[in-house]
Amino acid sequence: MFSSSSSLSSVFPAKEKQNEAHKEPLKAVVQRHFRALVSQLLQGEGVKVGKENSTEDWLDIVTSVAWQAANFVKPDTSQGGSMDPVDYIKVKCIASGCPSESILIKGVVCTKNIKHKRMTSQYRNPRLLLLGGALEYQRVPNQLASFDTLLQQEIDHLKMIVSKIEAHRPNVLLVEKSVSSYAQEYLLAKEISLVLNVKRPLLERIARCTGALIAPSIDNIPTTQLGHCELFRLERVTEELETANQFNKRPSKTLMFFEGCPRRLRLHGPAEGLMS
Repeated sequence: MFSSSSSLSSVFPAKEKQNEAHKEPLKAVVQRHFRALVSQLLQGEGVKVGKENSTEDWLDIVTSVAWQAANFVKPDTSQGGSMDPVDYIKVKCIASGCPSESILIKGVVCTKNIKHKRMTSQYRNPRLLLLGGALEYQRVPNQLASFDTLLQQEIDHLKMIVSKIEAHRPNVLLVEKSVSSYAQEYLLAKEISLVLNVKRPLLERIARCTGALIAPSIDNIPTTQLGHCELFRLERVTEELETANQFNKRPSKTLMFFEGCPRRLRLHGPAEGLMS
């Protein structure tokens, strides 16, 4: 496989350089207009812009980050994807640090935490399994049985489900709703980090960015597709708010990062067999 841009530049190097040279003046004009638009929007919100000799000027920061985001997002409408950038870009506000620390994360950032502090909080190239619904034992209604029998049935059922999950060798399991306490202990023993009560829109966003398929229920776990990213990590931040709680303690939150999400590679060809 080769890069079409590199191959053309090797054949027509002078023409490529000429085209790039022609684009530079237009690019500069577009950037000036974009900066002016950002300035207008910030001033409309009451934000002072144009501070001299300041690295903390919101105009420079917002312009830079927004420009990076606009160049990074490439909506795929062939599969019915939206053209609205709001569906792909989320702004996470953190009352901590300084404005110059604002950056573009090529992935997903959310306010979540792993269930147990003994679970691993960072993975390089993790395998992600996404599950819709809950991971619990569904008791049969109107069935008479002793408590010990029901408890053993629940334990056996959850062990079987965790075995199905373990067969995929995931590092992180994200579940839309609740997870049985027994299942939590089994996952901890299997060294699988658990994130539960993940709202559906967030679960779908993680799936889209990591290439995962959301298993609709525990019955679909064997046929699901795992997601991948370069780095899964947690970061705890203390917010510098004007008001603290009754113990004069600053509030904090835990951020969950899925960084370096893969981009899709789409091949076109005359036959499916050849593409495979």
